Amino acid sequence: MEPGLAFSGSPPMLYVLEPVWNATWGKWFLWHLPSFGAAVLLMTLALTVWWIRRVWVRPRVAGQMYCRGCNHQLARPQLKLNEKKRAVWADAESKCPECGVRHKRGPVRGRARWVRLLIPALVAPVVMFVCALVLVATLKFFIASPWGGTTWPVMGMEKAFGSWALERRAGALFSQSLRLLKVDPETGKADSLGIIDKWGGGGLEFVTPSGEFVVIAMNLEDELLVIDTRSGDRKSYSIAESDQEAVSAYVLQFGRDGNSAFINRNFVEPSGKVMNELVKFEPRSGRMEVVGTVEEFPAFGGPGTHTNGHFELMELPDRVIWVHVTSRTNTSGRGEEIVLRWMAGRMLTEWTETTANGSFSVDFSADGSRCLVNDFVAGSTVVFDMESGQKVDAPATKRRERPEPWGPRIGYAGPGRAEVRAIGGGRDVVGSLAISNTGMTLAATDDGRFAAAIGDRDVPPSWLGWLLGLPPTKGAELRIWDLQKLIDSKP
Repeated sequence: MEPGLAFSGSPPMLYVLEPVWNATWGKWFLWHLPSFGAAVLLMTLALTVWWIRRVWVRPRVAGQMYCRGCNHQLARPQLKLNEKKRAVWADAESKCPECGVRHKRGPVRGRARWVRLLIPALVAPVVMFVCALVLVATLKFFIASPWGGTTWPVMGMEKAFGSWALERRAGALFSQSLRLLKVDPETGKADSLGIIDKWGGGGLEFVTPSGEFVVIAMNLEDELLVIDTRSGDRKSYSIAESDQEAVSAYVLQFGRDGNSAFINRNFVEPSGKVMNELVKFEPRSGRMEVVGTVEEFPAFGGPGTHTNGHFELMELPDRVIWVHVTSRTNTSGRGEEIVLRWMAGRMLTEWTETTANGSFSVDFSADGSRCLVNDFVAGSTVVFDMESGQKVDAPATKRRERPEPWGPRIGYAGPGRAEVRAIGGGRDVVGSLAISNTGMTLAATDDGRFAAAIGDRDVPPSWLGWLLGLPPTKGAELRIWDLQKLIDSKP
């Protein structure tokens, strides 16, 4: 997962949600199991070879006594029998005449080679066979993927061995914790606001526009976590009722007041129905208000089944209007259908529209009286009246105006590159920013002065990678750009 980035507050501060690896001991052990298996296999093999060589170059006659150090055959002057009929040193001055060492454990009785090799011959194959099974079960040959892959035992092995390189069968360890940072874009100073445990994923809208609160859905705990960015105080609020199961939620967007948050919440009722709710949440007081509720369609994947739905909303001075949007692929496999549902008066209205290649968006008119479904490929717009729930012939309906940043606009322009467009809505590209080849997370202040993204940095190979001649791998770093000179250059 990429770090979350957001500028908020005045003066603007950059808030960063950085994933932290915090796997349980069980997951940690499973992730490193191939390394443990390989280590035990090599150690067992080395010890077995060492023992076989030791036995082979140190022959002994069964029943005779030998020095434990140099394997010299000892005679009567150095030995005597104790009360248990075992050979021990004859006196306090006795020692091996060959190496001059008096071993504390005394001499050792000779045994045939096959007896001395019996235990390693029985144990070593079993241990190595088990280790080999572990390696086969946990490793596979490297498969190139657009999402990248981590080779075992070090990154970058595919550059030396190609498809013969090995990688783990298990997916990467899922990060369930986040480190929250507050960064001053002018000085680069970063202050930690602590670790967020048991996060569980869901949305990158996490800091209120005022910069006062961080609001994060803790799906593993069925809670909303609120962090005061000034004091660092934390409060948790339950997002699940006592009779609800399988609750998940994420912050859909923040309200116009700069602090309230709209939460998209899914849960399962005791009857088994899957419900989707739009909830307005006040982080200062913890108050929650249900704005809209719809029942989700079954979602199993494939033609004719639905994706998970979401809410589109618009705040009016006296109320919040919403439309629930669910999409599904046609049974023919061509195009895509979207199902729109909203409250027209006191009735839940439902419409189904077909779009070309799923290239649609849902918006509202400037006064909130109409819903507009835009099909970009077909170049058409379908308009619905929010009160009556009927289609209307009004293609020229003015859409609501969304605030545009006055300064330079930053946009994703492909792997490893972001574009900086001219001030004042111009389309000319006036600069580019180097970002991560795999990342698309960008953030910019409203005035366009600061932009932030995740960039790539070279990480030197480990000692093993260095011995194999592997090049540096790519790591992540936070990059912040000050575009004040570009703003000042505008005539």
